[in-house]
Amino acid sequence: MQFIYEKVLAKLQEIPELRWIDLDKGQLDSYETRPNVNFPCALISMQLPRCEDLGAKKQQCTALVTIRLGFDFSGNTSSVTPEAERAKSLAYFDLCEKVYQKLQGWNDENINKFSRQNFREERRGDNYKVVAIPFSSGFLDFSAAM
Repeated sequence: MQFIYEKVLAKLQEIPELRWIDLDKGQLDSYETRPNVNFPCALISMQLPRCEDLGAKKQQCTALVTIRLGFDFSGNTSSVTPEAERAKSLAYFDLCEKVYQKLQGWNDENINKFSRQNFREERRGDNYKVVAIPFSSGFLDFSAAM
């Protein structure tokens, strides 16, 4: 699965606003210390929720690649906030959209097209905004034959 990580990493590096891109190692999971990332960041995690045998040493795998976007979030978004200030506070949505646009429908010779599954904002007890965007894809795994 390293090849998927490397290819997704390369695609996300095409988005200049992202200041940190890494494998998700729980960097945003601590509420007690500042995360060891530069904001805004993109953290990549992968799962294989389904693998089907196509032979003794070949499988069709469904991949779930989740991009967690982290933002150092402070701002006002209420209805009484002046429109220009509110727009600045909600600008993180623009970066979420850029990630979606970069990955939605993307594929290559080894990976099936990416399809966004949903968009989830994580509830947090600190001043960070974290958005998870999972994409499904698939690939043929011949690695057991090597």
